[in-house]
Amino acid sequence: MIDGEALDTIGSYAQQMSDKGRRIAALDVPDGGRFVAPSAFKVSGIGELEREIFGPILHVATFEADDIDMVISDVNAKGYGLTFGLHTRIDARAQHVIDRVHAGNIYVNRNQIGAVVGSQPFGGEGLSGTGPKAGGPHYLRRFRRGAEIAQVAPSGPELAADAVSRLLPAMDAKWTARADRLPVLRKLLRGRAQEAMAASAALDQGPLDLPGPTGEANTLMLTPRGRALCLGADEEVLLAQVVQALSAGNAVLAVHPEARRILRPLLGQGLPLEAADGTVLRRHSALLASIWWPPVAGKNGCETCAGRLPGARGRLSR
Repeated sequence: MIDGEALDTIGSYAQQMSDKGRRIAALDVPDGGRFVAPSAFKVSGIGELEREIFGPILHVATFEADDIDMVISDVNAKGYGLTFGLHTRIDARAQHVIDRVHAGNIYVNRNQIGAVVGSQPFGGEGLSGTGPKAGGPHYLRRFRRGAEIAQVAPSGPELAADAVSRLLPAMDAKWTARADRLPVLRKLLRGRAQEAMAASAALDQGPLDLPGPTGEANTLMLTPRGRALCLGADEEVLLAQVVQALSAGNAVLAVHPEARRILRPLLGQGLPLEAADGTVLRRHSALLASIWWPPVAGKNGCETCAGRLPGARGRLSR
């Protein structure tokens, strides 16, 4: 293990599971050093695990085939989504799971380590991280510096964190499933936010077939990140944020002293969009850290824009 604290944490967990009679198997480790025995333990399901055990620990749970959807729901409910592995000879079962599980990387009939740059971009989802996938076609954009935007002192009524949370719209499955999201926005805005429109149109959400060895399929697709909070520094930036977040299939709350005026053409049009006139201060860090911040086309200088892309998911299979 990396240090003594990790050794104590994982070692004590393994001992507790062994004391409960859960151990299936364990390997021997060398004397001395900071080694934890690689072990397998039986559990009833992922719901039994209270936290991530970052060590050589394998948890094994069995289930009836008809309960696969319940198992997927339990996995998704944990909120983590780095890597998901599946072995099956049934193509329909593979697609059924892929369509439902929330994970940044989905491996089908192959090992789950050693992602290859350019073929198998790697990145998580949910509590396992967001943003551009390392080694993918959009990764370089993350390191670009956009034009500077003058920071504007907050003005207008301050919205409390709990009020902002209540205003966040729910995800709209119908909007996310639409293939014409960008044309709908373009029609409503009638020539406004053209730069943001162009940036959104240039982002191929896939599925994209990436290069790989013969007999191996590597597929990349971009999926909605969820609910987005847009706090544009000025009118142009706010509109660009909203356009890109909506075009990617997200639900959006825009907060700005004149948000409702700026977004008037989009409000009341059946979009998953809410606008609130006011400001949100940075001291609400717990709230802001839990919400995805959309990218801004062109002028990406305000601190409220992390410049992230919609969540990418990869399916790798042999």
